[in-house]
Amino acid sequence: MPNKIRRVFVEKKATFKVEADHLLSDITHNLNITAVKDVRIINCYECLGFDDATFDLAKANVFSEPNTDNVYEDTALFTGADFVFRMGLLPGQYDQRADSAMQCVQLLTAGERPLIRASKVIAINGDLSDAEKEKIKTHLINVVESCELDLALPETIEMDAVVPDDVMVFDGFTDFTEAELSAFKDAEGFA
Repeated sequence: MPNKIRRVFVEKKATFKVEADHLLSDITHNLNITAVKDVRIINCYECLGFDDATFDLAKANVFSEPNTDNVYEDTALFTGADFVFRMGLLPGQYDQRADSAMQCVQLLTAGERPLIRASKVIAINGDLSDAEKEKIKTHLINVVESCELDLALPETIEMDAVVPDDVMVFDGFTDFTEAELSAFKDAEGFA
């Protein structure tokens, strides 16, 4: 199985960019940022475990709909925007878009399930201040579940599982006096 990370960008064609138009309206009306002239939303898929034929097949049949989407692999097609950032889910969050893509590729090839990570690139044109850019990022990136990602191709898309420490077990505290329980609570940092 090839171990090269490949990346593809998928963007709705101008007549189908409903999500981007909605975001433009959201920014201008709800955030009151009127300097925004154009918004583009580009879905980014980073893939591991694809040979050339499978990657080409997935680009046309899994990641995009040829009638409604533009597909490209070059970041130069959006890095000319005035303000560009990429956002994705935090490690450990369920990524439905990536999971669905992995299942589709597996069904399409009748082979092993490849590894796919999905994210979104937001490209905005308009004369924005740094405060307005930060306001847009804060509005779009929910820090509980997502984060800003670097635009550069990552070295790996595999997630390392963090093994948590064993849960501490406290015995005998039910027999403590009121004073002992209070001291125990303070010593252990309990509420």
